[in-house]
Amino acid sequence: MKLKTLLFCFLLLAGLLAADILTTVWFWSLGMPELNPAIAPIAGDPLAQLQYKIPFVAALLVGVLVLSRGCERLRPGSGWGPWAVVLLMFAVPPIWNLAHIAAHHWM
Repeated sequence: MKLKTLLFCFLLLAGLLAADILTTVWFWSLGMPELNPAIAPIAGDPLAQLQYKIPFVAALLVGVLVLSRGCERLRPGSGWGPWAVVLLMFAVPPIWNLAHIAAHHWM
């Protein structure tokens, strides 16, 4: 993968992580429960969430970089595959939170 593509994927991942944390804080501030038992005690604190999630994201980032490079070696142009999976995975929580926030405001 080209450096620009990697940078774009990394920035998108960072944006999705920030969106997850911000929408979780918003979700929690409306009195809705956090379903993840590991995050529930710190759902209202964005800094605590960031500190909790950074090691997991770092490990995931190393893994996706290794997989992406391996895919590129096996089949040039396929390195985006692992990134697509990770980005989709990180897009789900903010979408879930926003859908429930919207439903909360409409009810």
